[in-house]
Amino acid sequence: MSGTTQTLRRTPLYPVHLRQEAKIAPFGGWEMPIQYPEGILAEHLQTRRSGGLFDVSHMGRFWIEGAGALDFLQYALTHNTSLVAVGRAQYNLLATPDGGTVDDCYLYRLGETRYLLVVNAANIDKDFRHLEAIRSERFAKSATLRDETDATAMLALQGPKTEGVLQEVMARLKAKGTLPKRGRNNLSTLALPDGGEFLVTRTGYTGEPVCFELFVPARHAETLWRAILETQPGTVKPVGLGARNTLRSEAGLPLYGDELSEKISGIAAGLHALAIRLIDKPGDFCGREALLKQYLEGPRERVIPFVMEGRGKGARDNDRVYLGARRIGRVTSATTVPYEADGGAQELRRVGFALIPPTCRTGFAHGEDRRFGDRIEIRREKDGAEAVIGEAELVEGFARLSADRKRLLPILYPPACPESERAPRAASLAADLSRRARKNHDWRQRACVNLIASENTPSDFVRALQSLDPSGRYAEHQQVGLDEVYYYQGTAWIRWVEEEVCRVLRRVFGCRNVEPRPICGQMANETVFEAMVRYRAFKNRKTSKAPSPMHRVFTHSLALGGHLSSQPGGALYNWVEVSPEGSPAVTRWPVRKEYPYAIDVAALPALIEKHRPDLMVLGKSMILEPEPVREVARLLDSFGLEDRPVLMFDMAHVLGLYGPGYQQPLEEGVDIVTGSTHKTFPGPQRGVILSNLDESFGRRKHLWQSIRSAAFPGAMSNHHLGTLQALLGAACEFDAFGREYQAAILANAKAFARSLADAGLQVEGDASRGYTQTHQVLVRLGTGKGIEGARRLEANGIICNFQGLPGDPSFQIASGLRLGVQEMTRYGMDARAFGELSALMADCLLRGKDVKDAVAALRGRFLDMRFCFGREQVAAVLEAARL
Repeated sequence: MSGTTQTLRRTPLYPVHLRQEAKIAPFGGWEMPIQYPEGILAEHLQTRRSGGLFDVSHMGRFWIEGAGALDFLQYALTHNTSLVAVGRAQYNLLATPDGGTVDDCYLYRLGETRYLLVVNAANIDKDFRHLEAIRSERFAKSATLRDETDATAMLALQGPKTEGVLQEVMARLKAKGTLPKRGRNNLSTLALPDGGEFLVTRTGYTGEPVCFELFVPARHAETLWRAILETQPGTVKPVGLGARNTLRSEAGLPLYGDELSEKISGIAAGLHALAIRLIDKPGDFCGREALLKQYLEGPRERVIPFVMEGRGKGARDNDRVYLGARRIGRVTSATTVPYEADGGAQELRRVGFALIPPTCRTGFAHGEDRRFGDRIEIRREKDGAEAVIGEAELVEGFARLSADRKRLLPILYPPACPESERAPRAASLAADLSRRARKNHDWRQRACVNLIASENTPSDFVRALQSLDPSGRYAEHQQVGLDEVYYYQGTAWIRWVEEEVCRVLRRVFGCRNVEPRPICGQMANETVFEAMVRYRAFKNRKTSKAPSPMHRVFTHSLALGGHLSSQPGGALYNWVEVSPEGSPAVTRWPVRKEYPYAIDVAALPALIEKHRPDLMVLGKSMILEPEPVREVARLLDSFGLEDRPVLMFDMAHVLGLYGPGYQQPLEEGVDIVTGSTHKTFPGPQRGVILSNLDESFGRRKHLWQSIRSAAFPGAMSNHHLGTLQALLGAACEFDAFGREYQAAILANAKAFARSLADAGLQVEGDASRGYTQTHQVLVRLGTGKGIEGARRLEANGIICNFQGLPGDPSFQIASGLRLGVQEMTRYGMDARAFGELSALMADCLLRGKDVKDAVAALRGRFLDMRFCFGREQVAAVLEAARL
């Protein structure tokens, strides 16, 4: 052993690990810390709960530079490296010509022609030879490749509390620069006092959403290690490679040598969507033809994750996998993973990966091989144990975030149920469902103060209408010529209902056009996005043969309150081009530096002129201010009526505030309004699209026609006639009581914000104007404290949601709470009642008091709904629905 040890390499932190009593063992040609005195399971939970620090300096680090660096990487790696902007990173693979995997790796772009490639420790020499052979043959004059592994150190800092620690460490080391912006795969370079570089990246191999990897000159490694552990003592602890393996296994991440090898391709490992670009990558790359063949025909074997059932022995590498009596594959790796069960007790799960044929069920081509939850058997010699297949893609892992998003919980599976037991179990479940649903209803409606800003409770009248016929019916229809043609019989009643919905909503919102068929606000948005593509095709019909995505869209940043439905990661995904830089062609509305809750109108002219967008989407899910519709509309006038960008306002949160007391976007210059009908507008869960587009808008009138055809037959067939009928009831209520309700909401929101501030809580917004101009109130509790605050309030009967606020490093460690007054306003709460509630919230959040009984008593005074028709006025429908 001693002779072998002398040939092993050591990282710059090797002496530190010895002083910290780490268990040292060979790994990938290096002497590495496997665990520290607390042990692997404790280190695993430490990382999940707070923070872990890993020495990963054994990973290879290659610098690629030169004018031909990008071309070199495009050929050598399987991903489209042209998509990597400066300041970004990308997971990647090195492939063999026959499609196998030389290694998996991470690429970092630090400059226009300067890249860092990190590879696995055991593969450093092999990878360097592979890359150098490609470079010397094809790119010898335009790109350089050098191995800087020994000159630098690499640390991984992972876990929910690590960002605050790293901020303090930067100050302690007097590093100049800032941490990378929020979002995985971002990076930044800091300057050290002696002139050295300190590279910080938001990457990692643990599945943690808050993750950093740090690259420093070797001479600074011990100083950095010590500074991290000494800052906020106990928050971050050293973690060895043993826990790194359990963490990556729980997160479902592949390990080279087990789930990837020269015989196991990235396609077989399920990485085709994450690290292999076969269609849009320009030019050829090593292994492309073989990988494309595998992708189209399916690989011979496929890596799948599994979880062992029961409390028996765990699986081991190369254990046999059976489906029934037939042997189908082998275990590639397996381990035991700790987790915290309900009540804080520590439990263990036995997880692993197996390599089996993809044709055991229905084939590979459409991603329908073995299904999530299917059972297999793991055998070793004569022993066997059942296991359950996890998600098909390794990146899904075996865990999910808990409700408070503070830790990972296991994905557990029910035991198999014999056919003879199904009916009795179903009947028992139905009875249990009945009891528990009633209990939940009574709790939310009688014991809780409901402050979710995106919710409301419909009146009994609206709920009754929703439950009656035509719920469950169909009424497909579209305009043909001048007629509205219905394709089902028995629809005379719902036709009248839909026409009345449009008539009443036109009156309520003062608009010409209403499309009431979307069944949610996100579908309303996507209907408009699809209509924009159709409209662009109509405008460009003489020069373009096929519809094309929008070339540029303005939206609010998700980190600053933008709604997911207008993000390229949401409903916008299919309808916007990819920019030349490789990212969706989306520009974020600029915000004021001193007040990030409002658009910086002064910065808009240059952005609009630069990008000349097709569509500009206003509206947010975290919204304290009216949007500057008039100012934006004036800036667009210079384009001319028919060529100006389409201005859209997603009023999902504030549709019920539409009016002179808040703002009237269609009168102020917006082309299209979308919204939800169940937030501040207190109706059933649906969406709606409003507009004034008509003949006076020239060719733009065709946009409304595109919206109608995108709604049907484009976006939906059944438009949920029960909730459509209920929408008519809600529209009648809003027509009768809406203005009074709006005024009460806006007054209560300001009063609530002031009383929360008076109680000692930090309220966001402009204090000189009452903190908020909408139904929302935002409270900042401190970095990472929003999740715990929302959980504590829920335990005391106050229901709200945690919220990422400007400056938060990620939504997973949100600092804020988002509160909405619209639902409790409808139950009669006023400024005085919200003042009482503020005092209870302060007692709960600031002083840790149990206020559950006081909250229930407060709610008990507000059980009768206001701003709706009396029961005697709508008795017939209530009787029919037995409400």
